[in-house]
Amino acid sequence: MAKILSDKEILTQFMKAVGLKAPGLAKAIGYSSNTSIYRVIDDGKDMPDGMVDRILAKFPNASALFLNTGRGEPLVVGTKVTKQHNVPPTPQEDNPFKAYLEIPARLDEIQEAQERIESKIDKLLSLYENK
Repeated sequence: MAKILSDKEILTQFMKAVGLKAPGLAKAIGYSSNTSIYRVIDDGKDMPDGMVDRILAKFPNASALFLNTGRGEPLVVGTKVTKQHNVPPTPQEDNPFKAYLEIPARLDEIQEAQERIESKIDKLLSLYENK
């Protein structure tokens, strides 16, 4: 798919979207200097091999489509994030409501723990009062 924006425009818009300047982005993606970033945004050079991959590895919500073609938005949100190649799939649970079904049991555990704590406090208070 052909690019509709230059690499300079793509990288500049991406940095604006994530709130980073060249030094911050260079550091975030593991570059030892800002030179590669400035060559793209100041000199209009193409992004070097591997730069997009580094960005996608560091920023899971970065749009692979945008970084490669300039199409769409720099960042993706919601379920679109997990549909990108740079985000590993999460295992699906048998029951998506499993966590909600466990709430009553967790509440019982909390109540039991609270009762044990109150019992210990009562014992400590009685020891203190008897002295």
